[in-house]
Amino acid sequence: MKNIAIFAYNFTVEYTTSVLKGIFRFFKNRDDVRIFYAQTKLPNISIGFFEYQYWAAAEFLNTNFIDEVIVVSNSYFYYISVEDFLRTISPFFKKKCVSVGFDLKTDNSYCTETDCKDSYDEIIGHLKSVHGCTRFAFLSANKLGSEEALERYEAYKSALKNHGLVFDESLVFDGAFTSSSAREELARRVKSRDDINFDVLLCANDLMAVGCIDYFLSMGVAVPDEVKIVGFDNTSHAALCNPSITTIDPSIGQQGYDAAELALSLLETPDAPAGNRRTSLQIRYRRSCGCNPVGEGTNMNKYHSLLSYYDDINGIDFLFDFVRGASSLAEIAESLIKIGYMFGFSTLTACMYDEPFALKQSEHFDVPDSVRFVMHVNLDSGKNIVDENGEVFNPHEKLIPSCLETEELKDGGQFVFQPIFLGEYHYGYIICKLRRPAFAMNSVVLKILASVLSQGHNYSKTLRRVESLNSANRELQSNNIALKKQSTTDELTGLLNRRGFSANAQKLVSFAAEMQMNGLVCFADLDGLKQINDTFGHDYGDLAIKLQAKVLRTAFRQTDIIGRLSGDEFGIVSVGMDLSHLEKMRRKIAEIDAALTKENNLPFDLSISLGATAFDDTMTDLGELLKLADDDLYEQKKIHHSRMDGA
Repeated sequence: MKNIAIFAYNFTVEYTTSVLKGIFRFFKNRDDVRIFYAQTKLPNISIGFFEYQYWAAAEFLNTNFIDEVIVVSNSYFYYISVEDFLRTISPFFKKKCVSVGFDLKTDNSYCTETDCKDSYDEIIGHLKSVHGCTRFAFLSANKLGSEEALERYEAYKSALKNHGLVFDESLVFDGAFTSSSAREELARRVKSRDDINFDVLLCANDLMAVGCIDYFLSMGVAVPDEVKIVGFDNTSHAALCNPSITTIDPSIGQQGYDAAELALSLLETPDAPAGNRRTSLQIRYRRSCGCNPVGEGTNMNKYHSLLSYYDDINGIDFLFDFVRGASSLAEIAESLIKIGYMFGFSTLTACMYDEPFALKQSEHFDVPDSVRFVMHVNLDSGKNIVDENGEVFNPHEKLIPSCLETEELKDGGQFVFQPIFLGEYHYGYIICKLRRPAFAMNSVVLKILASVLSQGHNYSKTLRRVESLNSANRELQSNNIALKKQSTTDELTGLLNRRGFSANAQKLVSFAAEMQMNGLVCFADLDGLKQINDTFGHDYGDLAIKLQAKVLRTAFRQTDIIGRLSGDEFGIVSVGMDLSHLEKMRRKIAEIDAALTKENNLPFDLSISLGATAFDDTMTDLGELLKLADDDLYEQKKIHHSRMDGA
């Protein structure tokens, strides 16, 4: 079995996803190779707050487990110079390395590349002979100084010379591969129709072409009748823009396919000479140069694009709905089985460290010597394994645990590799086997899952620590009940009364704080007790209180302390629970209330309002905590009443 790593800066950029889809297409039916796609961002460089954490994926995939690397080089050059990029990836040259779109010119590296000279020669010849254009302008990306930008600029100048056209430096505009940079440059230099002294504007990419069309239309300048626009890259922007954009198609997906083919040939015949691969470019003639009629049939493409967009939005919405109710790793696994089919994965495997560690932006990530297998979910069969004491192995030697190597993941396939981190804390990694190449969607989904898994890991660890408190807590409760049963027990509900609750709850909060454990103090108030008493009598009121006590005992854990503080008020202390689980608890209580209302044929709906506040070793005074929880209860009731009034 051969293992190939694919490095790209970002999965949400169309250029990158097109390359990756080409690679995916080549390997689609290969069972003798494993492909690991990794969104790496860059080490020590963070556009967002913690994007540098993604580079951990590259370090994991530079271990002995990986035989070869494919790098989508052009995806990095917007963020880093060629020289810095080569220094960054130089450790990977000990393996054979195939670069997409750029020749790294180093030992042991190969590439797939294109030459845009012929394409610029063809398009300028077409504009001159077919459309009679004589005054050419060029919107470059020279501000970036990248090899890609300079190559297109030089090819444009060469094509002008080949067709006997004069290069006019005053007709060169400088952008930065973005639509906003194009609009800003035109706004600076083309303030009215009188400033348009060219027939055609060639842009270094499609995004800048879109920005130019937007700007000209805002001025009332017609494209293509007054100015013709040409782009580069043949992205979806070019096809869906109005007017659609004539563009140079670098066959990005084919570059990925060619890179995959080259990489596999290097693995299968390592001693055979293998040169670089060159992918042919094509011109896509569309309306922006006046070639295609108005009804060119992109409406169906737009329709399918919108459908895909809303499918993705619905998928993310489903993901949030399910995972927000999951706390432990076991609950997360169950949730994934219900929704995983939506995201193009067939399996998800999580391997985590026993203890996470902080990784600063300025620090180098060193792959640890051990990681623990904790979860595997097969989304096709519904099978899941959650074992927080699972196999420990060395990720320098393998990324997949032995138990899966011989069963679930013994065959080849294509996987996406994602580090698990939360803020600056690093927890391990996820490997997801792909059904389809939905890389942009995968990027968002895996970011959410990484966050959920790190929190689930923390929650599970908290539960284990809480369990160490359980025996002491149970002994404390048992002794108190035995010694003070009559004076500390509420006769109607069997719960602790105010005195019993205050004593036991304060001891539990203090004990938890000494163990550096957090938790919640809750204040609950039975809804509508006065109305129940006035309308149906005090027997029904007493029944409502007894049933609500039963609901709270059912909803909370046996180790939580619950007490009746007054006629319709209850207090709860729960160690190890945090505010993120509160909404789930409210829903659970509401469901039990509804079931008991129906089961007891009550002439009213049983319900309770719940407020809460968190405690830790800096806040352990039960009286103050109950007051804060009561304040929160008051806010919850105001929200409830405003909703009722609005209804």
